[in-house]
This record gives sequence, C-alpha cells and structure tokens, in this order.
Amino acid sequence: MKIKNVLIGEAKIGSENEYLVAVLGSCVGLAVFYKEKGKFALAHCLLPEKLKNYSEALENQQAKYVSDAFPVLFDLLDVSRAEYNCLEVVVVGGSYFYKNPVGPTKLSVGELNVQEAFKQIKKFNLKLAAQHTGGLDGYKITINCSNGSYETNKIQAAVKAG
Repeated sequence: MKIKNVLIGEAKIGSENEYLVAVLGSCVGLAVFYKEKGKFALAHCLLPEKLKNYSEALENQQAKYVSDAFPVLFDLLDVSRAEYNCLEVVVVGGSYFYKNPVGPTKLSVGELNVQEAFKQIKKFNLKLAAQHTGGLDGYKITINCSNGSYETNKIQAAVKAG
C-alpha cells in the first residue's frame, strides 16, 4: 500500500491501495468519507480564518484554512450538494501546543480550529462520525482508502505547553 502524506495546507484524495496520513498538532485534520462510492479525502488545516480570495483556494487545491477546506474536499471527491448527506466527517487534532492563547476569546489556535470545523460541518449539514481533538498531545490519522477504515493515534508532545 502506498502512503500519501497530507502536509499543512494540503487536501488530497486517496485511491485504492493507498493510505492518507496526516500528523497534527494545533492543526486540524478533516477526513471526509463517501463510503457508498469508496471515496476518501483528507485536509490538513493550519488556521481557522478564511482566505480573502475563495476561488484561489479552489484553484490551488489549498486547505490552509478550515473555512475553505470543505469546498476543496467536495471538489476533490466530485460530490454535489445533493450528495452531502452521504458524507461522514472525522475531525482530528486541534491540540493546545502554544502557551499563549490568541484573540479576544483567549482560545488556543487548536481550539479555534476545532470550533471552525464544527461551524463548517453545521453549515454544510454534514454528519460528524467522530472527533479526536484537543489535549496537549498531537495526533496522527491514517485512512485506509481500500476499505474506508481509519485509525488515530496520540503522539506525546516532547515539551508540554504551559
């Protein structure tokens, strides 16, 4: 089986005999499963904020921001709005890696990423299959694109936040 690493800001679709893999800290991984059609995609999002130029995000297949990731994933999976109810989402990551929270709410970047992920899931009326988020450790998600299974593992932080 071939491993496709999904790096920061990337969104990728997997094929049979491939694994999609992302290692996440405060970043959020958005895994979308279209099991009926055997299609699976993963985005590795750095920040919650939306790009100013939305069409640029689609054109470059970028998923740097959580607010842009789902349309990019829908495009990769070639799904119409009528098919959104067939999709399942797994949210992974959003750990608290940094000492100083940001913004007026004083939430960490990871917490803001997770909040934006849930906002987008609600916006597109998607089914949340599972979440593995928060805490002080990182996460690794591996999607087996041959059978649609996935696995998450915690990765202990070398230095704890605080």
